[in-house]
Amino acid sequence: MYKFEKTSKNVSGILLYTTIFLLITCKSATNTYTLFFSWSAGLMSIIYNITTLGLAFTLPIWFYKTSCAKKARVLLIPLYLLLLVIILKHVLLAAEYGGPGFLSPSFFLPYPGFPEGFYFINLSRWLSIGSLMMWIVYEVDSKNKLNQCLKVSSIAILLPIILMIVRRPDLIGFRQVSIDDVNFGGGFWNLGVRAFLAFGWLWLLMYFDKSQPNRILFLASAVTVILSGLFGISRSALIAISIGLLFYVLFNTKSARPLKIIAAVVICLSLMYLLSGASIIDNFIARFGSLNDIMTIEEEPRYVIWKNYLYNINEYALIGAPIGSYLKYAIPPKYCSPHSSPLFWFVQYGMFGLISYLSLFWNTVSKALSIKEKDTSRNIIIWLVTYMCLTFINEVGYYTIESYIGLALILALVKICLTVQDNVSEGSKHTVCE
Repeated sequence: MYKFEKTSKNVSGILLYTTIFLLITCKSATNTYTLFFSWSAGLMSIIYNITTLGLAFTLPIWFYKTSCAKKARVLLIPLYLLLLVIILKHVLLAAEYGGPGFLSPSFFLPYPGFPEGFYFINLSRWLSIGSLMMWIVYEVDSKNKLNQCLKVSSIAILLPIILMIVRRPDLIGFRQVSIDDVNFGGGFWNLGVRAFLAFGWLWLLMYFDKSQPNRILFLASAVTVILSGLFGISRSALIAISIGLLFYVLFNTKSARPLKIIAAVVICLSLMYLLSGASIIDNFIARFGSLNDIMTIEEEPRYVIWKNYLYNINEYALIGAPIGSYLKYAIPPKYCSPHSSPLFWFVQYGMFGLISYLSLFWNTVSKALSIKEKDTSRNIIIWLVTYMCLTFINEVGYYTIESYIGLALILALVKICLTVQDNVSEGSKHTVCE
């Protein structure tokens, strides 16, 4: 029986690592591969759709397993609530537009301006993300498994970014959105920003843990995604890196590690200059110098976008706008999305969605603070600070699959640390009693 359970666990772990690799490759990096290998687009779309649909149908299994595991259940309660809000929203839409059937016509109404988007696609996407997060938190019960997940993630991220650097070095220092009819949301180099949001500090945490294998791979991954984010002269990347570094230095004043981090950033900047010459400096100055033309905060594009959405708050405050119609609150003629993950949740799912989303962070912070291993606790807090800095001024934390994978891995790390603490405490009690 024990051998069967162990084999089952191993198979589940291998399936999880494969799933993470496929989702990052076929969703997050699909535009990069499509640009260089046009034949891959259809294949990746098929693999991604099959994977997400399979995850959606396994949601009841992972809900049952995590709800029976105390530590996983406590960490995932906000996620349960968030999924409940999403499902209830779709049930309300079905009741309003087409009856109670799961495949009701209401699930197939197209998004305005997005003819390929449908309600059922939206629902299955959230169910698959919820299932994946539960699977990760349940399955990853040791630092070895966490290491494996991060190794798979780093390989899936490094391959397309290296391909981008090797094949299109001429785009370093440029914020290109459309290249050869392939659109890159947020710019050609935005994959680095999203990867740093999801895994950057986790990779560094594993690198500084000398007991962990693959340390060089994790350091290379962290440096590469930082470079990629800066290659695209991303303001969000610069803010996230700066704030994360600031908190790291403040939390580790007696350690030599901050000096290593600062040295790594300096090396990154030097590599940027060597790879692109003065052009990236000129573009960087032009990108950030344009802020001088904005005399007041009222003229900042993000402020204007947020103001327009919040102006109509009374229309979606309770349960959110009908899915797909939220863009009517944006600024014509571009109809920009909210550019803020909390605002995205608020507009789409109302106050219940927003509260559930923010509870994910609050719950994680409260549990991270109870970890006695201060180095790990501090790094988890730094990850959360960096994550929140980016997601509050950017929407990558709303729609990118890697951001949810990263959050689930953080939850798994918290679970591992608390389990070790409890085991040590139990051992101490038994020793005293004996």
